[in-house]
Amino acid sequence: MEAPHTESGTQAVLREDVIESAVRFLMDPKVNSSTLAKKVSFLESKGLTNAEIEDALARAKNTPRTSESNTTATSATTGPGY
Repeated sequence: MEAPHTESGTQAVLREDVIESAVRFLMDPKVNSSTLAKKVSFLESKGLTNAEIEDALARAKNTPRTSESNTTATSATTGPGY
């Protein structure tokens, strides 16, 4: 009886990985200038469901850009070096 539970648990983890990958794609500066329709079309072509795409879009919107984090880290690192 545990096999079906394990399989469904594994599938859920795989789908979470797909969503996280989609968020990284959406956060890419090269992709940022693309239209929403092109982004959605690409994600659909990769097999994401509408719910997964909506989730990824929401996460990407609420995730700070990595360039902002890098700028802060660089300033903190270069400050003491003077």
